[in-house]
Amino acid sequence: MNNGPVDVIELANEQLTVRLLTIGASLWQVVPAGSDRSLCLALNDPGSYEDNPSYMGVTAGPVANRIRNASFALDGRRFELEANEGRNQLHGGPLGFGHRHWQVERDPDGATASFRLLRPAGEGGYPGNLEVLVTYSLHDATLRYRWTATTDAATPVSLTNHAYWNLAGGGTIEEHTLRVAAERVVEVDAASLPTGRLLDVADTGFDLRKPTVLGQAMAAFDPPGIDSTFCLDGQPAAGDEKPTAMELSDPGSGRRLLIATTLPGVQVYTGQHLSGGPRDAGHGAFDGVCLETQYYPDFTNHPGFPAGIVRPGHEMRHETDYQFVL
Repeated sequence: MNNGPVDVIELANEQLTVRLLTIGASLWQVVPAGSDRSLCLALNDPGSYEDNPSYMGVTAGPVANRIRNASFALDGRRFELEANEGRNQLHGGPLGFGHRHWQVERDPDGATASFRLLRPAGEGGYPGNLEVLVTYSLHDATLRYRWTATTDAATPVSLTNHAYWNLAGGGTIEEHTLRVAAERVVEVDAASLPTGRLLDVADTGFDLRKPTVLGQAMAAFDPPGIDSTFCLDGQPAAGDEKPTAMELSDPGSGRRLLIATTLPGVQVYTGQHLSGGPRDAGHGAFDGVCLETQYYPDFTNHPGFPAGIVRPGHEMRHETDYQFVL
């Protein structure tokens, strides 16, 4: 979907330079002061994001992750969506927000930029005229990712940022350590779709409650790698103080990334399917780890899951803070 050129928006302070793209409201680069290497993976140039099969850095939505059979029921009606992963939908389907050109509004402070998108009712099969606003703002060494959603008819919404983090600025993330404050993980079937059960992480490869070397954690699975949703402990409201839900560390550089969020889950994906080919800009397996804060996958088909449903007259709002220790 080509709706014009891709613009680059730069936010900067004395500690970080952040570059964003209007396509997909994407996080393109995060560069610490004194370095020329980004702490997240990026495609070679902004135009490459017109064809971004790995969703690198995009805002995924309107419903991130998977929806079984590309359909769901809401308030007594069934809605049929557009499938893009077999019979299922992934990251909003062919018209997903990561493929769209967003309108940008930049604050004169040079540290804040907002991206706006309007989705008409019925587009992609979703109900409701939906307006979403994604705002990136720099606060010292913290990058805040905030999104809001309003609608004129009840509709599911779960946005996430799909950045692949590598705090070393190169190589793989196998020596990074990761801690996730989660007692449970969403059980999935062979198609990576939830069964409806939440499993205790204790005594499994999913136990990341203490800092764990990612290479060791990934080796607990066959084939190696993690691509699962962790159920975060607690869910503070937007604007409230948020405890650190995740901590990613690179022992080589000494850098750390502390993530706090108001969302109930995080998809941990260790990049095992990155191809290393030109469409992934040469990035290969395990070159980055995604920590995608979101509602649980397929929540529209599981009444017991936290419900990411926005309704008329109410604004849905969530925040994720990325605090860098450089």
